[in-house]
Amino acid sequence: MSETNTSLKKDLEELVNKTIEANQLFIKESGNLFQQVAGDKGGKTATSFIQRDFFFKAINAYVSLNIQHVKNMIDLGISLTKSVARSSDNDGFPDGREDYRPEAEPAFVLQGKSKAGEAIQLQFVIDNSKQTDVTCELINSPFILQDGLIENNTFKTSFTPQSFSLMPDASQSVVIDISSSKNTAPGLYISNVQVKGFEPAFFSIQVTIH
Repeated sequence: MSETNTSLKKDLEELVNKTIEANQLFIKESGNLFQQVAGDKGGKTATSFIQRDFFFKAINAYVSLNIQHVKNMIDLGISLTKSVARSSDNDGFPDGREDYRPEAEPAFVLQGKSKAGEAIQLQFVIDNSKQTDVTCELINSPFILQDGLIENNTFKTSFTPQSFSLMPDASQSVVIDISSSKNTAPGLYISNVQVKGFEPAFFSIQVTIH
């Protein structure tokens, strides 16, 4: 992941630098051309004046267009660089595990309700639509209380099976057992689950504690 991000950042930096260099050269040469046209000593006729006025407007418009283009390229480079930085940030999963891209939408949502201290069980099915075998492993982020976005580490989550292999067109049923402590505050808790082998897709678990 880090090598890909570094390569992309270098490509973006090179693209922006080359664009700036090309536009600086264009602006310089356009200025020289304008000085040559404006300094034409033989331009006393109405036709020469019209030509100089035309060149002035054309060059001015073209230079302005390229200045705006440079600005847009710089803005694009900054935006993409920030996006790469966000994608390399591993806040979504602990221990440096790959990000589940929280700005994206989950593939599906599993919902459950229980009282504090009680266990709930959820179930879903994974289908392998790929043409090759896939080795899967389920990893979930901590549950976050949506009222205040407070992380709760008292939830215990287990997947059965936790990891497995899927042949093409095969399916696997997975059972999720979730329990919370008796002092868990009421509210809606959300955890995102990444399925290794099907990145960057993820799904969400929503647990409401009464």
